[in-house]
Amino acid sequence: MASVRQSAAGLICATFQPIAVIVGPPNATRTFYLYFELATTHSAFLASATKEVWLPEGRVVRIPSRDPELFAYFAGFLMTGKILTIKSGTKSTDENEEEWELLARLWVLGDFLLSTSFKDAVVDALISKVADEGTMGKKAFNEESAGFFRDVAVRQAVMSEEEKMEGFVLESDSCKYHGHGEGACYKGMCGSAMI
Repeated sequence: MASVRQSAAGLICATFQPIAVIVGPPNATRTFYLYFELATTHSAFLASATKEVWLPEGRVVRIPSRDPELFAYFAGFLMTGKILTIKSGTKSTDENEEEWELLARLWVLGDFLLSTSFKDAVVDALISKVADEGTMGKKAFNEESAGFFRDVAVRQAVMSEEEKMEGFVLESDSCKYHGHGEGACYKGMCGSAMI
């Protein structure tokens, strides 16, 4: 049974100031209210966009080039430390393929937001899905996800022979396929331990 008791480190999250992030084209925007410190810790893009020189409207950031439906997953990640893509109920083949495509698109969003932590969480979600299903869906491979697969290939290229001999690790606690290097893993950052 999971304990309701958690580390007191999460208490600092309660003091964060909000920012408004308006996502989507002018005719289809959605406003997300995020904790400033949490959003800027997880996204170098938002950290740069919230510098005083770039905020003529106060704490408002506009991202008209992105899909608000996708950004909702990033906002959910900030609050939970999880990638919230599993639909309840029985999975049909179409829903299964849609989740593969969604995960690939979320990784691309993380790349745009310069969010290593979000991309690492998406990688863990992909690994979890492969472990659960034993294969990758066709929709995971598309033009948008090319950057993700390029990064996987680069990671494979810099692995030591010993690491390569270990094979593909399907462990949720592993940072083997993460991009954070010596930096903090998303699993230990504020927001990730909140749920």
